[in-house]
Amino acid sequence: MEKRYYVVTYEDGTRKLFYDTWDNVEGIHHRKSVKRFDAKDKEEAEYFEEHGYRRLDKEIEDKKKKLKPNEAIIFTDGSHQNKNPKYVGFAAIIMTANGETQLKGCSNDSDIVESANVGGEISAIKMAVSWAKAHDLKSLSIYHDYEEVKRWVDDKDKANKDVAKKYVKFINQQRDDGMQIKFTRVPGHRGFKDNKRVDKLAQAAIPEPNEDMK
Repeated sequence: MEKRYYVVTYEDGTRKLFYDTWDNVEGIHHRKSVKRFDAKDKEEAEYFEEHGYRRLDKEIEDKKKKLKPNEAIIFTDGSHQNKNPKYVGFAAIIMTANGETQLKGCSNDSDIVESANVGGEISAIKMAVSWAKAHDLKSLSIYHDYEEVKRWVDDKDKANKDVAKKYVKFINQQRDDGMQIKFTRVPGHRGFKDNKRVDKLAQAAIPEPNEDMK
């Protein structure tokens, strides 16, 4: 078995880096609750050991340079703020070989507002995927903030609320129609520039209290 760099995260949140086979590393711990991250690149593993998440900035920039005509990189976010809690804002930044498109919107639908930022993120993803479909894009890399939007569609967790169930049905339909959709969680407030941009765009989508939509 090939040796790789493994970062083990313990129950107390501490992390330790190993260079070994996983069988040997796993044999040290004997605990199912221990989580692992593995990589061939030492720098990548060291970054994870220090920060607790993958170094996505370089990966994303590399992808931007290699985009094919039918591919897109998409950042999404939702926002629910005290300034006008009747609304949820949402936004998407879509990057293709032809350039960048920014989309934003807001909703006062009770199911979406009840789900707050999650409802906004779901709305942003559906908006972006619909745009991609209308522009005949076939392969989407979606970078999002809320972890469950990936887990629901990958059958890791069960969607219970109607807004989440509708979202799962929508994504599954696009995949059944041949669209490739990959989800990657970007930890919020970690300095990723595109994540910060889409966050501000989602916040700006919420109307001021004296400017409520008619």
